[in-house]
Amino acid sequence: ISDALEAVSTDELRTRYDADALRAADIYPSIWVPVAKDPEPLDYVMEYFDTLRAGFRTLKKENWGCFILLG
Repeated sequence: ISDALEAVSTDELRTRYDADALRAADIYPSIWVPVAKDPEPLDYVMEYFDTLRAGFRTLKKENWGCFILLG
């Protein structure tokens, strides 16, 4: 996971963003429709991308495990 996250720049992630596809797939959190309070949901998510990437970088460096629950 760390290597995959490191391979994607924030600029590339922004170009791949597809709100309609995320909404259609019912991807959590359900914020993919811009509202007046938060006109760009991607900005909200991008705030955490570097934190997520740094966390997995630390897991890899320290040879720690991680549980991920899907579903």
